[in-house]
Amino acid sequence: NSASIKINKPTVVEPGNVMIPAIHHGSCNNGPTINPPNGWTLINNTSNQGTGCGSSNTTIQLATFYKVATNVEPLAYTFTGNSTNQAYVGGIVAYSNVNTVSPINANSNFGAQDACNNIVANSVTTTASCTRLVGVFFCSVNSSMTNIVPPNSMTERVDVSTTGNNPWGNENLEMADELFSTMGATGNKTAALTGCSSTGWVTGGQLIA
Repeated sequence: NSASIKINKPTVVEPGNVMIPAIHHGSCNNGPTINPPNGWTLINNTSNQGTGCGSSNTTIQLATFYKVATNVEPLAYTFTGNSTNQAYVGGIVAYSNVNTVSPINANSNFGAQDACNNIVANSVTTTASCTRLVGVFFCSVNSSMTNIVPPNSMTERVDVSTTGNNPWGNENLEMADELFSTMGATGNKTAALTGCSSTGWVTGGQLIA
């Protein structure tokens, strides 16, 4: 439990690669913000507004950013909140051969969900072919046995979690990707949530192209 999370740089990152981190915490209503180090650009924020946090919740449970790698990058990056005693999980993926002027073609977020058996990242509509789709899924549940399984079409890149009641329970984060060769609507991407035995937990997803 802390006011920040430090995430290691991916093992292989070269200048011009595009890095995408995702950070999740489980607090609702008046919880902490998620702030990146200098040089990172926000992609999207997701606030759960299902029954888990309630329709009036504006606290961010998931934040994603991007950065084009330079010749000199640190070994790790620290993302901070504005309150202590929080549990964060996070990961970073990196990609080569990306348009570094406009790395993000489209993105979506979906926080109005609490289903215990799946987590949905809403469809996006791309305006270029051969884009990389990155699905980001989170869940806060009161069980250390919970596991997020990516959609069948996607390859898992990040799968991290905490244990214990911190403060909502076990914090889970999944990042997975796939190549979308055509241009247009991608369709929703749905991750399975295993080990969850009830409804009303805090879940959400983003899809980034």
